Amino acid sequence: MRRHGEVVYRSAHSAEGSDVVKFSIITLVYNRKEDLERTARSVTSQRDAAVEWIVIDGGSTDGSLDVIDSYRDAIAYWQSENDDGIYDAMNKGLARATGDYVLFLNSGDYFISDDSLKIVARSVTQLERRPGMILVGAAYKFPHGHDMVQMPRRIEEHIYHSTPITHQAVFFDRRIHQRHPYDTSYRNAGDYECMCQFFLRGETRSYIDTPLVFSMRGGDSITQNHPWRHAKEAARIQREVLGMGYGSILRSFIRRHMVHIATELMANKRLAPVTWRIIEAVRPTVDRGLLVPSGRRSTKSA
Repeated sequence: MRRHGEVVYRSAHSAEGSDVVKFSIITLVYNRKEDLERTARSVTSQRDAAVEWIVIDGGSTDGSLDVIDSYRDAIAYWQSENDDGIYDAMNKGLARATGDYVLFLNSGDYFISDDSLKIVARSVTQLERRPGMILVGAAYKFPHGHDMVQMPRRIEEHIYHSTPITHQAVFFDRRIHQRHPYDTSYRNAGDYECMCQFFLRGETRSYIDTPLVFSMRGGDSITQNHPWRHAKEAARIQREVLGMGYGSILRSFIRRHMVHIATELMANKRLAPVTWRIIEAVRPTVDRGLLVPSGRRSTKSA
């Protein structure tokens, strides 16, 4: 059964003038009531920003719809129905967006501060031309008291292995993204394929070396639950889209699998402290100093 909300544009704050940067925040949820509540508080707390919040629910039965109803005045559009995978759901939200930039902030993810969107908007207005992508810093939250802060790596240096930062820390030009939605033939790596296409088309990008979003790690993400399928799809993208050789693909696969193992270990309460110390010791120099325990803030930028 399909349920949907009224299609109305509601801005979190009034804004005037053609130079105002408007954001479409798209949240996907399926039976994650408490996580959705955390994300909702974060989105609705953003200060001095024009925000359009879109919620795409996959047919939840755990009370997530009650959370949606409690925030109905802040939601521009919502729907609850079955979907054909995460990228089908993302495309549904993307099709409804009307802002200048689109950000996918899924249930459980949240902004680090109430000024995160204001910081992004300010950076855009200082540029001569609005970029096709804005990549910002992110903090990854693990289940047992560890946070990892990471600044966006330059896309041309990292795209041949993976995305330069988590998808939740990438603002896409809405008009460009709607012309090039997610390829639903992918079940796990469609966001990687999307960013590769943005890169190959030569879309402009800008970087904000400040952590602005929190992304959960070590949970029930499709990447973590289906590592081999994700690796297979990533290899397909690297071969068919990026034109990489088998040797480079193999090296990327090994690196990707090591990250998966580390994330699994970090989800184990007994092994997390030991794994954390190993990560701190072996992580590449470019990211050293960005690993900080929960409750502390790194001041280093990449």
